[in-house]
Amino acid sequence: MSKSYNGFDAKEFTLWLQDFLVEGKTQMFANASGETLLIFESFANWRTDDEKYLNNALFVSHDGVTFRQMQSLGYGGNSIKHDRSYEDPVSQSKCELSFKDGVYTRDDGERFTDVDVEFPGNVVFVPVPEVRVPEYLFRFEDGRYVYVDAVKYGYAYEHFRLFIGTADDMQQKDITYVARYRDGGTTIIHVDDGVLFTPPPFNKDAKPLWSNDSSVSANDFLQCKVHSAEPLERFDRTEKGTIALIQTFVLHESNKIA
Repeated sequence: MSKSYNGFDAKEFTLWLQDFLVEGKTQMFANASGETLLIFESFANWRTDDEKYLNNALFVSHDGVTFRQMQSLGYGGNSIKHDRSYEDPVSQSKCELSFKDGVYTRDDGERFTDVDVEFPGNVVFVPVPEVRVPEYLFRFEDGRYVYVDAVKYGYAYEHFRLFIGTADDMQQKDITYVARYRDGGTTIIHVDDGVLFTPPPFNKDAKPLWSNDSSVSANDFLQCKVHSAEPLERFDRTEKGTIALIQTFVLHESNKIA
């Protein structure tokens, strides 16, 4: 796929998914009332972004026709015995599944046994919705803001968006490169005309920085060799005041703010 998987409607998503609905890649389980789980196997060696996206993916159907994708929250174990957790993006309820002796048992007591992988001709697959959430919010000394958001479901750095401007005039910038380090969250985002440097959140002494020179290297930031960079004021993205400020940017439809 050429854009965020979440950005496709059900028809497009259903057509794309057909190539993966084959024996050996999926398993289906059903309970006594007909509720069905469609589970994609683990792709041991990811060769494509599509395989990475569908690795251990889980869909739930109550009628055998419409399968809604769940947001996977975790997986532990092996093919013989394992646990997996997921969230329903619509109800936002969270569930646990335990697999043992070929049967899935959900935390509400429902048992799902193996059934043949079969679909009606009018089957529909619904991807997780494209809900976007704040990733970063900073302010320049001149009052302009830098705002970065991400998708809540199917989180990936390649789905970041970056905006710069005032509250009533935010301009999106094309992101050319994103790197996040394993030091607790140091993140560097390159756009066509600048670079955003964000230190780990626990490092209160380190300042987020913006450089207008897009050729500045990540190593320059990490070694504090960027003399022309502007310091940024950091906002806590979880505070209610911050969320309210973000909403004034009118970057999303009202029902897309999580």
